Amino acid sequence: MSFQSVSPFDDCPDGCLAAKILARAPAASRRPDPPESGEAAPQRPMAALPKWRMRRVVAYVEDNLGGRVSLAGMASAAGLSRMHFAAQFRRAAGLRPHDFLLRRRIERAQSMLRDTQAPLVDVALAVGFQTQPHFTTAFRRLVGETPHRWRCANRRAAR
Repeated sequence: MSFQSVSPFDDCPDGCLAAKILARAPAASRRPDPPESGEAAPQRPMAALPKWRMRRVVAYVEDNLGGRVSLAGMASAAGLSRMHFAAQFRRAAGLRPHDFLLRRRIERAQSMLRDTQAPLVDVALAVGFQTQPHFTTAFRRLVGETPHRWRCANRRAAR
């Protein structure tokens, strides 16, 4: 099974998840229609993260993908508290910040696996995983195959 058939986003160049989230941000920030007469007014929904803040967060993640990226660091890049950032990010992106980070790391790893001969442990460390087993587990959960099998299948397909 390839990543493309399992993933909710298409096969696209490195950074594609970030681009799709940025494209979605304006739509997510629209307010719902006002209630009709007789209905109780809904509670004020949490606003989505504005596009300019999302760009800052995406840039922060991209710059630090190989190292430690924390919720506090992402929130700081957006200029918000951790709680407000997490709620607004999820509303705008449809993903929790950690899930976004994990998917970006796997996207970058796929690019490295396809384009380089680097050993799996080096790829794992380069994209911010602390150990190869954790990388393999996360990769298999999101892609459906181990990194080695994915690399073999995608190298054969590229030939």
